[in-house]
Amino acid sequence: VSEILAVNEGNANYYSKGNCIFSKADGKLVAGCAASTIPTGTKVIGERAFYEYPITEIALPEGLEVIEFAAFSRSNLQRVEFPSSLMVIGEDAFSYCNDLTYFPIPDSVRSVERNAFDIGVPKSVTLSGRVAFLGSDVFNSATVYLDYIGEGWNDYNYLGKTVYSELRYDGIAPYVYSIECPSGGQITVPYRKGYDFMGWTTEEGSEIVIYPTILSKGIEIDGVSYFYNFTFPLGAPRPEVGTRLYAIWKELDA
Repeated sequence: VSEILAVNEGNANYYSKGNCIFSKADGKLVAGCAASTIPTGTKVIGERAFYEYPITEIALPEGLEVIEFAAFSRSNLQRVEFPSSLMVIGEDAFSYCNDLTYFPIPDSVRSVERNAFDIGVPKSVTLSGRVAFLGSDVFNSATVYLDYIGEGWNDYNYLGKTVYSELRYDGIAPYVYSIECPSGGQITVPYRKGYDFMGWTTEEGSEIVIYPTILSKGIEIDGVSYFYNFTFPLGAPRPEVGTRLYAIWKELDA
């Protein structure tokens, strides 16, 4: 049975739309459910509005500007598509979403706050330096592909591994075109919607994989096993630090 969120027409404080509950005082979305369709024009998703949300994918609508504290925390989300209007991703907004693999952050975002993506499972994040503020532990355990470190970022406490990258764009979503080979340690592979990452090559335009993807390393959290793909395992041959490497992407069948 589908959930239904509704309020009486005469309610002085709240109204319902798209199977969501909104505050009349400020128009904030304060509660949603698995059957919700977030209306276009929604500007703020409030605290814990979709806490433990059971759906695996969501495309947030244009017009959305702020995602508040723990709005999607502990949900089953695997993929999130953010709109080009988004400016703030609040504290703990997607914390403990251990299945989350795809969440490209658009250039419109100016602030990603403390523990926003504190997931615990190694992930890859593609991030433009246009973001003005990053809080502490915002991308805990992640490999962060970035083209710039902003002055308002919190002393590297936001990540596990930094990889300086040349970014290009599919629409508003940045993806990794090339990197400077980082110092020792494995890195989680980058992600691009509609493509498989095959590995790295040393010549621009080449499709010959020199440094391949190593598939599915497991990590256990609270008795549940999660898997991720990585490159440059410890002890394996790797290029000198700073070597320019180009990502090889294979388009998925439609």
